[in-house]
Amino acid sequence: MKIKIADLTFLINFTGSTEPVEKVYQYIFREFIVDSDSSIGQVHGQVAVREHHGILFEEEPLLDKALGPDDLKAWFPDKQFNKNTIGAGFLNGVLLFSPEVNFEKADTQDINADLTPDNKMYRGEVLLGDSKINRLRPLYRLLWAFFAMCLGEQGGCFLHAGAVAKDEKAYLFLGDSGAGKSTITSQCQGGEVLSDEAPVLKAGRVYSSPFHQLDQELEVKNTKADIAGFYFIIRDLKNQITQLEKPEAAFKIITKYIHFFYILTIKARTELFDIVMKECNNNDSYIFSFKKDTDIFQIIEKGA
Repeated sequence: MKIKIADLTFLINFTGSTEPVEKVYQYIFREFIVDSDSSIGQVHGQVAVREHHGILFEEEPLLDKALGPDDLKAWFPDKQFNKNTIGAGFLNGVLLFSPEVNFEKADTQDINADLTPDNKMYRGEVLLGDSKINRLRPLYRLLWAFFAMCLGEQGGCFLHAGAVAKDEKAYLFLGDSGAGKSTITSQCQGGEVLSDEAPVLKAGRVYSSPFHQLDQELEVKNTKADIAGFYFIIRDLKNQITQLEKPEAAFKIITKYIHFFYILTIKARTELFDIVMKECNNNDSYIFSFKKDTDIFQIIEKGA
């Protein structure tokens, strides 16, 4: 399966007993699938999904810490890992990520050998445990983490936000779980929802993504728009918009509102810090208290 998220193209290969799951992901990623025979250009990332016998984790890791080669070796003593491999676990699944793999030398120990902009690719492997255990939830999270790690290497990220486009501008509504991202996106009359949970921020633009709150039925097209502003949302009994200082907005985004930030490479985190600072300097940010059943764009236009 070939999909495109933001301006990056990915190949997902389901192998062995995981092949039946592919049909589910063809539906989940339906608006982001690219014709496998099309000449869309370079493939930026490739991830293989396969079974690994046995339960990988007895507890539930929360994808908040990267696993290094030594950690991974303890879990998989028979596998070979190079010094750049990063791992992340969730339920009965593990993601292995190798940044910047050369096409011709992908199997060598020095995965950064002879890299050029034209042959750089990121490789991943998702290992799923016992087939009797539901695989959809860990696979959903680990594929999402793989795309986040690839985007991070290219100066992009998934924001913990809702995003709605109107008049070719994207309004970003950032908030914690339960803050009302789905509610506020549904109240943006006349706008196009890009995501209610994980839009992509990259190069001054906001892109839609296939990842959203799973309890919501949401039809999202693969599209993009320039940033209109950052709105940090709070459910309230009244509507109020207060401008936020740019450094404070950047600090909030970096520390709270980037999905999978703490499993990204140091290089990716450093670049994202600079990128978020730049975008906050270039765009206004606000604290947005809102009440239910309000026309959100009308409030924004009034600046109430």
